[in-house]
Amino acid sequence: GNDEAQAVNAEEEEQKQIKKYRTEKLVARNMMEGLNSAELLRKHKEETGGAVITRFPPEPNGYLHIGHCKAMRFNFKIASDYGGYTNLRYDDTNPEAESQEYIDKIRENVEWMGYTPKNVLFASDYFDKIYEAAIELIKQGKAFVDKLSKEEAKRYREAGQPSPFRDASVEDNLAEFELMTAGFYKEGEASLRAKIDYLSKNMNMRDPVIYRIKYVPHPHVGRKWCVYPLYDFVHSLSDSLENITHSLCTLEFENRRDLYYWSLNQLDRYRPYVWEYSRMNLTTNVLSKRKLLRLVNEKLVDGWSDPRLLTIEGMKRRGYPPQAINDFCDLISVTRRGNDNVLSFELLEYAIRNYLKAHTKNAFGVLDPVEVRLDNIEQPRELDIDAFGYKCTLGKLIYVDAEDVKLADSANYYGIAPNKTVRLRHGPFIKVSSVSKGADGKLVVSATCLEEKDVENYKKIKGVLHWISAEDAAPAEVRVYDKLFNADFPGKDTADLLDHFNHDSKKVYAHAIVNKKMLEGATLDDKWQFERRGYYGFDYDTNLADKKYVFNQIVSLKGKAKLEG
Repeated sequence: GNDEAQAVNAEEEEQKQIKKYRTEKLVARNMMEGLNSAELLRKHKEETGGAVITRFPPEPNGYLHIGHCKAMRFNFKIASDYGGYTNLRYDDTNPEAESQEYIDKIRENVEWMGYTPKNVLFASDYFDKIYEAAIELIKQGKAFVDKLSKEEAKRYREAGQPSPFRDASVEDNLAEFELMTAGFYKEGEASLRAKIDYLSKNMNMRDPVIYRIKYVPHPHVGRKWCVYPLYDFVHSLSDSLENITHSLCTLEFENRRDLYYWSLNQLDRYRPYVWEYSRMNLTTNVLSKRKLLRLVNEKLVDGWSDPRLLTIEGMKRRGYPPQAINDFCDLISVTRRGNDNVLSFELLEYAIRNYLKAHTKNAFGVLDPVEVRLDNIEQPRELDIDAFGYKCTLGKLIYVDAEDVKLADSANYYGIAPNKTVRLRHGPFIKVSSVSKGADGKLVVSATCLEEKDVENYKKIKGVLHWISAEDAAPAEVRVYDKLFNADFPGKDTADLLDHFNHDSKKVYAHAIVNKKMLEGATLDDKWQFERRGYYGFDYDTNLADKKYVFNQIVSLKGKAKLEG
C-alpha cells in the first residue's frame, strides 16, 4: 500500500543521505579509516541513544585563556543545541608539566563560564585500557620498542629510514615493553613506537612514539605508572571510549587526523567524526601557554590573573562578564580560515562594551582629583540624577579630573581654564575665576556656580565635566590598562616578543575618589559606567567591609572622551 511505498522511499532517501555524507567526509583526503562499520554504529547508538556527545579536553599545564573559551563555547553549545552533552576531560598525559592547581582552576573556570559538564574525566582514568591497547598493537606487530636516542630517532625519521629495532619479534617487544613498565630503563633509553610507515609524507605517521618513560609523580594517579602514553595515542582512544560523536579541535591538529584514526582502525574501535577549525588569535596579545608562562615567570605581569592577560582568570579579575565573552565567541563564530587568521583586539572590546552598556549602572569616578572651590555655595544641596538612581551633593568643594584642568586656555580646549564657563555634568554651570598651583604642585580652581538662566548662550558651551563633591567622596584606587604589547603581532619581526612589551600598560591612580552613595549595598560583582571614563568593576584587592575600594577599568568608552576639539 501507500504506507509501504512511503517507507521504501524514506529508506532509499536515507541511504542516499548516508552515501552523500560519507562522500563529503572523504572529499578532502582518503580517510576510509574514519568510517565505522554497521556493527560499530549499531553498538554506539545502543549505548548513546543517538545523542550528540562532545568533549572539552584541556591539558592541565597552565591556565585557560580566551582561546579555550571559544573551544568551550563550540563544544558545549553544539551538544546542547542538539539535545546532547559534553564531557570535561583533562588531557593529563604529561605529569612533568601538570599540577593539581591547574586541574582545580580549569574546573572552576569552566563553571564560571556557565557550563556544566555531564562528566568530569581524566585521560589518566583510561591508562589501564590504553596500556592494554598498546599490548594489543604489539601483538598485532603494529608497535615496537625502540632504543634509539631522541636525537638518533629524529635523524632516522627525517631521513625516512627505519629504526634498527623496527623488525624485532612480537615476543621481544612484549618483553621489552614489560621492562619499560617495570622501571628497568632510564628516561629516554626506550620508547614504544607505532609501526606505521617510515616513508610517509605525513611526518606524524613515520612510526611515532606512543609511550615514553617518565619517573615523575602524576597529579591524578600518583606513582602508579612510570610509562605514559602520548596525546596522539590517548586522544582517539579516550574519545572512542566515551562514545564522542564529534571530536572538535583546532587546525594545527589536522595533519594528525590520520594518526587519530590509525589507532582506532587497527583496534577496530568506534571512530568519532573529527572536524578542525581555526584557533583564536588576537592582536596585541599572546595566547600561547609557553609565552604566557614566560610573562608570569619573568614577573612582567602580576601572575596568571593579571587583568592585562587574556587568561580566564585575568578576564574575570578585570571584570569581563562570562556572558560577554560567550557573546564574543558567538560573534566571531567558527571557521576553517586557517590558524594565521588574526582578529582585532578591538572586536573583543566591542563585545564586552556592548554587553556592559546594557547591564551596568552609571556613576562618576574621578581618577586624579583636582579641588574646585565654589565661592558662592554656602550650604550643600542635593541634586536628583536620574541616571544614577540616587541624589548627589553639590557643596562648596568638589573634585574634577586633572586632565580637565589647565593653567591657561587654548584653542579647541573645552575644559577648565581661567575665565571660562563649563558645565558640571547633570548639574549647574561654573564660571572659573582662577586656576593656580599650590606649594605642593597641585592645581586648585576657584569658581562661581551659575544657573542656566545666568549663562549667555549656554547651549554653545561644549565643556561638560564629571565631578564629585567632598561630602560624597570615598577614597579608592583605580587601575587603568592599556594594550599589553605595542605591536599587533608581538615578536613577529624581531628576535623577541618582549621587544614589543608595553611597560606602560598598567597605570594606577592611588588617590582616586568615587561617590560613596553608589557603594551602598554594593557587591563585588557590581560594575559601573564611570561617565566619560569607561566601565569599571571591583578588583580582587577590594575589601568592602574595610571600605578598601580598588577598581579595574574593564574597557574604555567607545569614543574616549576628550576635551581637545
